[in-house]
Amino acid sequence: MNKYFTSLILLLTITMTTHADVRAELDSNSVELGDMVTYSLSVSGENITRPTIQRICDSDVISTASQTSMQVINGAISKSYILSYKFLPQKSCKIDPVEVDINGVKEFSNALDLKVNPVSAAKDKDFILELSSSKKSVYVGEPFEVTLRFKQKQNSQAVDSKFTPPELKGFWVKK
Repeated sequence: MNKYFTSLILLLTITMTTHADVRAELDSNSVELGDMVTYSLSVSGENITRPTIQRICDSDVISTASQTSMQVINGAISKSYILSYKFLPQKSCKIDPVEVDINGVKEFSNALDLKVNPVSAAKDKDFILELSSSKKSVYVGEPFEVTLRFKQKQNSQAVDSKFTPPELKGFWVKK
């Protein structure tokens, strides 16, 4: 009887320590162009090899963060990690599952969809600031024109709306 009890305890201990889970989530599934998004991987298990993620949705990862927590419940130790990656998406995309090595076993996160909407300028705004360029790409030394357009609703009140041009070497400002 003692052999069976010992085997049962050993089996339960092995299954508790080999429990592994990888879950991915976004702080928002729908954002406007120019908004920063945080992609988080929640990983639980022992002996975790953290994934190297440098690009998400064809955008460079701007910053990373990690959080570690450990729980001891009735003598059983469980670890979990939250790995966060911030990036600026330029277009809607599907984020593929990420592979994480846990206890020598490859686990995969869930896939996520991210929708990037164009910037919406509300028509009821009192002020609108627009920036446009004459060219999409330039080489070093090639001249190009940048237009900064400030729009103000006819009856809106502004305390001070004068333009102070930037003091940049090699730039010419025309009012």
